[in-house]
Amino acid sequence: MQHTEALFRQNGQKKIFPKHSLLFQRDDPAEMLYYLVSGCVRAYFSYPDGTEKVICYVEDGNLVGEEVLKDSPRRIVDVDAVRNTVLYALPRGQIDRLCEEDSAFRSSLMKMMMQKIDLLTHWIYYSRFSTGEERLSCFLADQTDDSRTVSFTQTDIARVTGLSRISVGNILKNFESQGIIIRQYGKVYIKDQKKLQAMFEKQPDSKK
Repeated sequence: MQHTEALFRQNGQKKIFPKHSLLFQRDDPAEMLYYLVSGCVRAYFSYPDGTEKVICYVEDGNLVGEEVLKDSPRRIVDVDAVRNTVLYALPRGQIDRLCEEDSAFRSSLMKMMMQKIDLLTHWIYYSRFSTGEERLSCFLADQTDDSRTVSFTQTDIARVTGLSRISVGNILKNFESQGIIIRQYGKVYIKDQKKLQAMFEKQPDSKK
């Protein structure tokens, strides 16, 4: 992905979004594809009653705003900065030109898009839960092997569940203090499966 980042830096517009600032809103025209260099953004749905439903958090090294690649593109979610965030933005025309001129960029972009599609299926599944604790406990239960071990790093867990790395770390620390898990390097040992199961085995949030 280093080649992709380098081309975004060379050809794109540097954008800095302070914490809590809005990148774009649902139904806005999609004009730019972003490469996130540092920081973190969240994608969410906002409802007329003022409530929000978080779909995922996206951190450095990822694309944001892939809707720009569609015909007549419009944004499908709201996205804002969770902390101070730096991105590089490319308009559709430049993306098309770079894809024509640079096969490595085209291949890298396609690979990142396919990874995002794969992650999206997980994000949709875990977004049915209203809290990070429910998301994470369900993920750990799903991924536990016969030795009660989940072989994922905190970064990997964050990517799959759509939570931020900081949130994953805090929730795992809380689970450990309750005697539910034991954190190990690059993995998590499930100490109390019944307690873990009870964290998410209730009616998921069904906000429409």
